[in-house]
Formats: sequence, structure tokens, C-alpha cells
Amino acid sequence: MEALREHPEAKITLNINGTLTEQLHDYGYDDLIGAITTLASRGQIEFTGSGKFHPLLPLIPEPEIKRQIKLNNETNEHFFGKLYKPQGFFPPEMAVSGEVFSTVKKAGFDWMIMSGIANTLPEFPTNHISVHPNGLKVLFRDDYISIDCAFDKINNVEAFSNRLKYKETSGDMYVILSLDGETAYKHMLG
Repeated sequence: MEALREHPEAKITLNINGTLTEQLHDYGYDDLIGAITTLASRGQIEFTGSGKFHPLLPLIPEPEIKRQIKLNNETNEHFFGKLYKPQGFFPPEMAVSGEVFSTVKKAGFDWMIMSGIANTLPEFPTNHISVHPNGLKVLFRDDYISIDCAFDKINNVEAFSNRLKYKETSGDMYVILSLDGETAYKHMLG
């Protein structure tokens, strides 16, 4: 949060499961909830929806998928107010199925992130935003760079910039990273 405060031009999309939001409150981290709220009010944080208790959605029945999404929305709306209005969806562990696609679309989300390994397009990673047959946009994370960041192979701006060179292009491109907070945070602790 401090890095975002220090760089007001920086923006992130944040998935915070309702159960974590409640735990932050229960263990006295209301200052962190406040920081997230402030940054969201400044347009630096965009929220995603998810399942409240981080369930593997393809392994639970459709009514429970709906319930998990609803509970997550209710919890985060309670803590973040009207600022919590996710357009995108983060399936826990990026686990998806046809039923998950259907339920997420019916819940009103515009897009969902998926692991790049699920991309069936000939080029990976891709600059193309795919669209599921039901109309849900699908964004594929760059698994290569995300994993390198998560496991401390990329830990500064120069290393990140150099890592992008594997695409061998000077043109514009999307680089979608997706990291678990605890993975990224452990590196900041030393």
C-alpha cells in the first residue's frame, strides 16, 4: 500500500477474499482496510470478485458457487462500501470449468482472469483479449513473468524490464501479472 501511496500514477487490480477482509478487521488491521479504501477512492485500486472462502469453484455445486460469490460481495461491500464494485472475477487458484464461466457471467461480471496455460491461442502469452462463447472476456496472465516475480527471480524494475525482452518486440503489449499476496509479501519481509 505504501508503494501505491508513493506512486499515485500506479494502479492495481486487487482480489481480496471476504474471509481475509474479515480477518484483517478481527485482528486489528483496520488501518490496512482504510489504506485499501483510500487507494480505491483515488482510483488506484480496482477490486475483483471471487469466492468468499477461496473455494476451488469447479469442485463445488453451482448453488454454492453463487453463494460464495454473493457472500464475498456482501462482506467486501460492508468493509469497502460503494467503492467495492468489481467488474472482473478472480477464480481461486484460477480453477475454472464451464459451470464457473456460466455462473460468473450470470453474476454480472465482465471479465475473468485465467492462467496463461489455459490459453489455446497459437501465441502465448497473447495480446489478444479472448471472449468466452457466453460473452465473458477472458484475460490470460503471463505465467512466465508472474511465476518469476512470485519466486523472487524478478525483484526489481531492471530485472522486470529485462524479463520482458523474451517477447522480442518493441511494440506495445499487455503484460498481465497475477500473484498471491502472501507470495509477493514474503519477499518484502526479507
